[in-house]
Amino acid sequence: MDDTKNIDLKEPKRALVDWLQVTFPHEEFLEQLYQVLGLDISMFAEMDQGKYGYRKSVRCGHIAIYYDGKLGMGTHLEMTGQGCREYESLTPYKDSAMNVWRHLFGLFSMIPKVKYTRLDLALDIFDGSISTDRVYKHVKKKALTSQFRKVRRMTESTIKDYVRTGDTIYFGSAQSDLQIRFYDKKLERENNDKEVLVEQWTRVEFQLRDAHATMAAFHILAGANGRDDLGELIRGYLHTYLQFRTMTGDNNLSRRSIIKWYRDFLEDIERISLTSDAKDYTIDRVQEWVDRSVTPSLSTLLLANDIDTETFISDIVRSSFGRLDAKKKNAINLHRQGLGLNPYTDEEIERRLLSFLN
Repeated sequence: MDDTKNIDLKEPKRALVDWLQVTFPHEEFLEQLYQVLGLDISMFAEMDQGKYGYRKSVRCGHIAIYYDGKLGMGTHLEMTGQGCREYESLTPYKDSAMNVWRHLFGLFSMIPKVKYTRLDLALDIFDGSISTDRVYKHVKKKALTSQFRKVRRMTESTIKDYVRTGDTIYFGSAQSDLQIRFYDKKLERENNDKEVLVEQWTRVEFQLRDAHATMAAFHILAGANGRDDLGELIRGYLHTYLQFRTMTGDNNLSRRSIIKWYRDFLEDIERISLTSDAKDYTIDRVQEWVDRSVTPSLSTLLLANDIDTETFISDIVRSSFGRLDAKKKNAINLHRQGLGLNPYTDEEIERRLLSFLN
């Protein structure tokens, strides 16, 4: 499917889900997965080989389901970049591309022990605000702060006349949970003799695996820091992992200002982490803290004040109104997702708290 399809030439950016791999814990799951995807069984063809250790597979274009692996391997869904575009056109849930994935990930969240093994997110930039040359200039001038320790640029050219045919910058390893790539998409298409309808086209890709993929899927489903637009989420991730700074200034690079072109690109979108909510504040950690520190204190208060337990708990719940911030709500919903439960909206959280008082 053509990458240029549905490009709005008036829009400076386009955000995409560009690769998806998910493993389901069930061995016999084909029929249920067809229903979850909203695709008819007749759309899939039986293949004579599998992949990733699975012996069998079915395929609909570039959407593949692998099954019949060793005990415990379950069933594996894979959509390539082209498969993601095909799914957006085939699914009955297609009022918008973002809602396609939000709906699908919501259905996945109702399946216990579902595991995201890879999720790629792409941001196409058509207005020239970011280019591979601009990115690498900051690398060479040491005007970039990042959690990554290494960067690699790969260019490809013809031998005869040294015409550049490819240009990609990599932050992070392809085998790690997080890799960011910047590449000249226009150059790639021209080298493959494909029509290009735009003057400039740089693509930024986040290749996410395992915990990072799971967190990104959760952000798409439930939002993060008040952001629920895919393009805003990707820019929030960029803000977290790469900070392009002014070329001159303080010798301490981290104290230099973010350069204007990058501030304009980010549009005041705050940092969004792919790790902090999952690692720093989880329901398991809250439970550990309650068991270790809170339970003895609660027992002390109950005994000291000689009040009944129901009244005491009601007072605690009542005092929590308005005090659950985004971090706590994200932790609640991430834990519910792991249990196969639907995430709560803010209104549902308030109603649930009220129900404890009745």
